[in-house]
Amino acid sequence: MIKLEYLLEDGKNIRKNVRLEDAGKTIAELSSSYKQGNLILDGAEAQYLTSKKGKTTLSGIRRAELALESEAARELGGADREKNYFWHGGEGWLIALGISDKNGRVHDKRQSKFRQINRFTELLDDVYGELPETGTLNVCDLCCGKSYLSFAVYEYLTKDKKTGRRHALR
Repeated sequence: MIKLEYLLEDGKNIRKNVRLEDAGKTIAELSSSYKQGNLILDGAEAQYLTSKKGKTTLSGIRRAELALESEAARELGGADREKNYFWHGGEGWLIALGISDKNGRVHDKRQSKFRQINRFTELLDDVYGELPETGTLNVCDLCCGKSYLSFAVYEYLTKDKKTGRRHALR
């Protein structure tokens, strides 16, 4: 839910809750009635202005979109829900690769790479049951980039804590 608040010409302050999927439509309807609007979100603010000649200007809209996306993510799982990542950032190999610091905090500039590694590991986890129980597993790295995903595969397959199975890798 998004909480909207707007001021009518008579000075009356209106507050209402709007579902996230209806927010864009509601904001568009409200902005057509006003010459100025401020969208204030957690960590972002956007401003809508209409000049006397009718020219509209939007500022800060990208940050507002990102804040709305994070609001949508919180709404899906509850406001206080911690993201359920496969890796948490404190693993030694993530620290050694520079994804996170020695305290396990993922560096801001590495957040997207961290999410990519986690998503890739989730995909691997989905097909894990179809891998052979014994024998040698051949994993090929096509040598593109810095091999972050190869490290994730190695760590997952050699130290899988869920089943205790270990694979010999080549």
